[in-house]
Amino acid sequence: MTIKRVGLLVSTNHLREKLASVWRGNRLGKDFRVLDSSYDFDDDKTDGYKDFYQQGHIPSSVYFNPQNCSKSTPLIPFDLPDPHCFTDYVQSLGVSPDTHVVLYDRMNSDAALRAWWLLRLYGHRNTSVLDGGLRKWVRDGYPVTTEEPDVERGDFKSRLDQSLMKNYHHMKDSVNSKKEQIIDARGPGAFNKVIQTSIGDIKNFIPGAKNIPYRSLFNDDGTFKAVDEIKELFNQQNVDLSRPLIAMCYRGITGCALSAAAELLGKHDTPLYYGSWKEWSGRMTE
Repeated sequence: MTIKRVGLLVSTNHLREKLASVWRGNRLGKDFRVLDSSYDFDDDKTDGYKDFYQQGHIPSSVYFNPQNCSKSTPLIPFDLPDPHCFTDYVQSLGVSPDTHVVLYDRMNSDAALRAWWLLRLYGHRNTSVLDGGLRKWVRDGYPVTTEEPDVERGDFKSRLDQSLMKNYHHMKDSVNSKKEQIIDARGPGAFNKVIQTSIGDIKNFIPGAKNIPYRSLFNDDGTFKAVDEIKELFNQQNVDLSRPLIAMCYRGITGCALSAAAELLGKHDTPLYYGSWKEWSGRMTE
């Protein structure tokens, strides 16, 4: 196995050219895989495979459910996948250690970025995201299909990289030590809200957290903003990129975009508090 660091973002034109060179006979080779991770985190009755993937997808792509192998709890609705189940599932998608995976979704890239974080968390660093997702692919005039490709099973193995995740206990330590900067992807309305609790009024964010809303990171066409624009968003919140960061949001989904944005700024491997505000707010009276 070789360890690779591929670019975070792949343009629609680059993917089209890549597929033109490697897509043969309804299958891809082992070194490249396109995964459609379309998923509605707000509606568990929606079937991403039937309601999204089967309605049309990028040729060669295989469906990847970012919530597969995971259990939901009241405090962590999108918990981490079981590693053995995740290994088997990702192998079934044709992924091996050297496979360059490109992820996309048909909505606002939140599912693709969550899938990007998950694959890296479980050891697959050779992972990119299609900038602008399926919507930009279609707007650029590139084809979609309902045909599903032939897939040869891969030999991916889950290897949890704990440097990319933070749990509740880590966060309590971080708040006390102030060694890390916490960046929160929720919208300003949710972030700045004041909530009433049994111990009094509490601000709706972890002490010391800084707000960089998810939607502020993207252009109108769904692509990431230019690096200098993202840098300015971080500067406006006085985020010091020379110091450690922790990304979060409400449920551990859109916070993945902050990890990705930091990556674009050269701040590699920013961990995600995967329980995020949903867990923290449910436990802050402990």
